[in-house]
Order: sequence, then C-alpha cells, then structure tokens
Amino acid sequence: MAYSTSLFEKPPDLLKRSIISRFWKKPKDAINLQHYDAYFEYYHMTCHALFMGFSAKEINTLSIQSHEDLLEIADVFWELSKDAPTFDRPLVRSSFNKLAKHANQSQEKVNNSIDVFLRLWLTIRVQNSDFSPAAKSIHWDDASKIQDLIAQSFPQPRKNSKDYGLPLESNFTAVNFYQMCGIRVSWTFHLEDHLMYDIENRIVCIYSLSKCLQDHLERYNKVMLLEFALY
Repeated sequence: MAYSTSLFEKPPDLLKRSIISRFWKKPKDAINLQHYDAYFEYYHMTCHALFMGFSAKEINTLSIQSHEDLLEIADVFWELSKDAPTFDRPLVRSSFNKLAKHANQSQEKVNNSIDVFLRLWLTIRVQNSDFSPAAKSIHWDDASKIQDLIAQSFPQPRKNSKDYGLPLESNFTAVNFYQMCGIRVSWTFHLEDHLMYDIENRIVCIYSLSKCLQDHLERYNKVMLLEFALY
C-alpha cells in the first residue's frame, strides 16, 4: 500500500519535488526548491486552513485527505487538457469517478476537492462560500468551462486604453512607488488580486509567487507550440 501524507502535515522535500513536477509538468532534476519557498508557504497555509473552524471543517467535506491525492488530481487535469482543453466540471467529476479515492464519494465532496486543487495550482480563491463567508471567493459551476473560471477572475483591459506597450523606468520600484506617490505595496499569494488598488488606503496588491506564474506561462507556451506543430 502506497504511503500517504496528510494534508495537515508539511510535505517533505521529496514530495515537494513531486508536487512541482506534477502541477507544472517539470522534470524533477530541473527543480530548485529554494525558488518555491514562498509558494510552499502559501501551499501549507491553504492546506492547514482546511482543518480550521469550530462548527465545520472543510477537510470533512473533501474526497481527498493527502498530498498524494492532489497529485492524482493534477494528472487528471493534464490528461483532460490533451483531449478537451475547454473541459467543464462535470467532465472532471466523470474522470474522478474512475479513481478509487473518489468513486463512492458524494458530488459535493468531489466538487470541493476540485476547488482545493485549483486553489493550490492556480493560486486563485476557488471555494464554496460556506467556508469563506468573510472573504472573496470564486465559484466554478457546472455550466462554465475551465477557461471561463480563469477569465472571470481577472478584470478586462480598458477598451480605450492605448498604452499597452508603455515602458517602465528602472526606478519604478516599490520603495519609490511609496516615496513618490504615497502608495504602499501589499504582497499577495492570490493571483486574482494582482494590481488591485485600494484607493481609500492607497495600497496596491502585488502577486508574490512569480515563479509559479513563470511555470504557468512556460507550460502554456509549450502546449501552444505543440498544437501548432500538430495542426
């Protein structure tokens, strides 16, 4: 029987390599774990939050319990993206039902498990609002595609803007941002909060997990090149 590591535990280095490798399809020998220190701070914080709460704990509403379960979910998502890049949540559930861990679980538990994986993989607050009543959350329903979920998380560019190629000067730093404009920077683990501006308190959010964003973009570019070669 394969060993499993509870989501309450911090994953050891070997398991961290597997998480990065399976989440972003990277060879393990090319992974520098130090580059992911901030990501695993977010990862552990997110997993630990599953066990919090007095009247209800999110961990009890999941069909997964271990880090290894998340690796299986990552494999499902990547497999689906090969044949149906615009897949929806019912298709994900159908694929989950082929795995012993999820086969006899309720639809609610499977949906919540999908949400947890997406929070960890995309660093976007995909969550049932029952467990985050005081925070902004994003809900993936059965009618929308995975691309719709991602698109709704980010504001669209202003139609009248003509400054798409506006260069930034070398002195455009967080320190000068505050000294020259009186605007403070608040680092965030949540990608959908990037560049969100609190005008009342003069605070702008900056996404801090740049390595994860690089991995997403790198994988996206590889997929696009493969599709171009095939067609």
